[in-house]
Amino acid sequence: MYGRLASRYDNDVRDQFSVVCAKTSAQHLQTHGISPPAEILDLACGTGLTAIQLQEMGYQVTGVDSSDDMLALAGGRKST
Repeated sequence: MYGRLASRYDNDVRDQFSVVCAKTSAQHLQTHGISPPAEILDLACGTGLTAIQLQEMGYQVTGVDSSDDMLALAGGRKST
């Protein structure tokens, strides 16, 4: 299903949502004593927006997704 949508999946709203998700996830992780550079798994990572945000916070992130097209886009992203 996402094969046709992968190239159009990201947008400004989703980008901002990913920032909020990453910050909230990091807060929850740290509450449980999981701080960077901990290794974490991003299930259903989609195009990798949240994974990149978490990497930029110092986490070691592995993303998985059932859509090869989404993973291809995620794999092309790089953290800054």
